[in-house]
Amino acid sequence: FTPNDGIRAAYTKRGATSGVTNDANQYAIGVDHSMSKTTSVYATYVKTKDNTAAAADPSAFSLGMKHSF
Repeated sequence: FTPNDGIRAAYTKRGATSGVTNDANQYAIGVDHSMSKTTSVYATYVKTKDNTAAAADPSAFSLGMKHSF
C-alpha cells in the first residue's frame, strides 16, 4: 500500500429477538485509493451470515469512483 490508500473494515451484529433465533453477523472490508485531491476509487466486499435455518447468507462486491467538484 501507499500513502494514497486507505483500508476500511466494519462488523455488525443483530441479536435474536422475542426468543427466536434470528441473529445475524455482517462483515465488510474495503480499500480506497486517492488518484488526486478530488478523485478516488474504491472497492468493498460485504458478507452477511444469517443464523436462521432458511438463510441464504448473501454477499456483495462493489467498485466505484468518487469525484469532488
